[in-house]
Amino acid sequence: MSSIEDHELPKANVTRVLKHALPPGTALQKNAKLAVSKASTVFINYITSLAHDAAKSNNHKTITPVDVMKAMEIAELDHLLPQLKERLQEYQTLQNEKKQRRKDKQNDSATSGTKRGLEDENGEQDDLTNEQSEPRKKAKDSDDRENNNNASVETTTTATNSNSIEPMEE
Repeated sequence: MSSIEDHELPKANVTRVLKHALPPGTALQKNAKLAVSKASTVFINYITSLAHDAAKSNNHKTITPVDVMKAMEIAELDHLLPQLKERLQEYQTLQNEKKQRRKDKQNDSATSGTKRGLEDENGEQDDLTNEQSEPRKKAKDSDDRENNNNASVETTTTATNSNSIEPMEE
């Protein structure tokens, strides 16, 4: 079995959280940082264990935010739930916005004909010309025709009537 030191939080992260939580100018002894680090590790392990038990009782293996909320209730830390739920919502909103920005950026680069990673010496991105992207389109058209030949006559007819090529989604 592993010891608590194997799961200890990084000292730099603990120090950053402590500096953010305490008023400016507050000094911390090295032992205080160590104590907070160990207490944080124990707390996280305890809540994780309770959340695992909650997940197991619901017959699933993955710990979800609902399981963590249930663990907080079991640990009688109900008073922290509103703030925890608020922070979780903020985090999920941020993640969704990042995901949408990435998706929009991919769609913009696909429609504008740019290719990522091609920059000139000024740091500006070069655009692909139609001639450069034409071999890829021809190869895709060839693959599409080959796949359509294996389909029924009705499917082949409708597929060949479509002249537009849509970008592939990941």
